[in-house]
Amino acid sequence: MEKPVLTQVRIDDIHANPYAVWRDLGSPEVLSRDAYVLLASHMEPAILEHRQPMDAGPLRIAMSPSSVSLLIIDDAAQHRPVTPHPEISSVKRYHGQNGEPTVFVRWQQATDRVVAYDIHVAHDQGGFQQVNNAPVFDLGFLYVLPEDADPEKLRFRVRVREL
Repeated sequence: MEKPVLTQVRIDDIHANPYAVWRDLGSPEVLSRDAYVLLASHMEPAILEHRQPMDAGPLRIAMSPSSVSLLIIDDAAQHRPVTPHPEISSVKRYHGQNGEPTVFVRWQQATDRVVAYDIHVAHDQGGFQQVNNAPVFDLGFLYVLPEDADPEKLRFRVRVREL
């Protein structure tokens, strides 16, 4: 490789651990709207390093015994661009545990490479705002609507976050 770069994606006790968040909330049997949104924001793996240039020599990664990391080593000199906005394949409306309105958005895979996604939503005629707190690695996202949102007037856009 001419210019190796490293991306590290982590799941451990701190990153991507909705169970710990639920436990810290007192292990409620029924979640409030805010607690549900908080749990959902802790479901995705965390990107600890993003396309960091690698030095020659051994690679050392410090991890706790219960950690899982995905290490992606790529050649920055052979960067291949991906489709920046994959096509949304479906938007389905649901109701959460307490009746809160939610929308599940699905999209098409943007590339054969490992990528993450950011989800943006526009309400009425307003501009798009990112609604995910952490990169999404799946091809779908559950969005809990704000109480005053009209689900008929939502527009979604998905953006690829290259790793």
